[in-house]
This record gives sequence, C-alpha cells and structure tokens, in this order.
Amino acid sequence: LPDPSKPEINIVFAVIVLSKNMEEWVILDLANSLYNNTMVPFYETYNVDNIEFVLELTGIISIFTNSVGLEKFQKVNSLFNLKNLISMDPITEQQKQFFSKKGVNLITFQTVVKEGEKKIADFANVHSNDLFTFSFTSGTTGQPKAVMLTQENAIAAVAAGQNLDDRIC
Repeated sequence: LPDPSKPEINIVFAVIVLSKNMEEWVILDLANSLYNNTMVPFYETYNVDNIEFVLELTGIISIFTNSVGLEKFQKVNSLFNLKNLISMDPITEQQKQFFSKKGVNLITFQTVVKEGEKKIADFANVHSNDLFTFSFTSGTTGQPKAVMLTQENAIAAVAAGQNLDDRIC
C-alpha cells in the first residue's frame, strides 16, 4: 500500500529539452507548464553515456533539442523509447533519414507550433502532487542524478521569493 505520508507523484507526460538558452526553450517551458507536462532539462555538456543513462532511466518519448543535441543523439547507441526528436534549429534530409532508420520522427519546432495551432486544447488542471520537473545534475562526477520537484515545490519556491528583501536581490 502507498505510504500516506508520502503522496504519490503524478507524471502526466514528460519532455526532455537539450539546448542552450533560447526563445524556443522559454516557449516550451511555459507551454509544458500550462499543459502539465514535466520538463526534464538536459545539459549540452552531457556525453553519450550520460544521455543513454537518462533516456533509459526516464523512458522518455519526446525530446526538444538543437543542432548540438542532434549531433549527440546521432552518436547514441540506444535511443530506448524515444519516438520524437524536435529540433529548434534547421534539420537536413540526411538527419531525418538517419533518425527514421532508428524509428525516431525528426521534425522542427516550427512544425510542432503549426500543428499545435490547429489543435488548441484547454489548459490542464494542475494538482500539487503533479511532477513539475526532473532536475538532473551535470554528471561531471559520474552518471547524472535527479531530483523530482512537484508543482507544490515550484509554488513554494516562488512564494519564498516574494518575501526576499530588496537588499538581497
């Protein structure tokens, strides 16, 4: 039986993002929050072993990335459950063919946005125990380690920030 002192954490749908900071990253983060998808940020510095480890651990099916990430995913031996790679940078026909042979659909961020405009959905009902993010370490001292933060954790962090003294900020 579940331990009542440790409520179950709900994961609706998780999305990994491997990219430098860019406009598309912010849009993705906000959209995932509105639709109650769990964001799982990756570091661009992850090596192939780190990427494979996290792919296996999370069972993730969709990843948003940039050209740096696409190069790394081409070197990964196993993509595990990955079905969709969404590039925030331009893609080539060769890249599409490469990932297609591995059973992965490679599309652009702009394609996702255009398709989403055709299928506007209501925002999700978010609950305190829904998972907001997996926050992984950089993996510099071994395999990345993760902490799971719920929506309640995120709200608590924002609320705590509202009480900061102007001298600290």
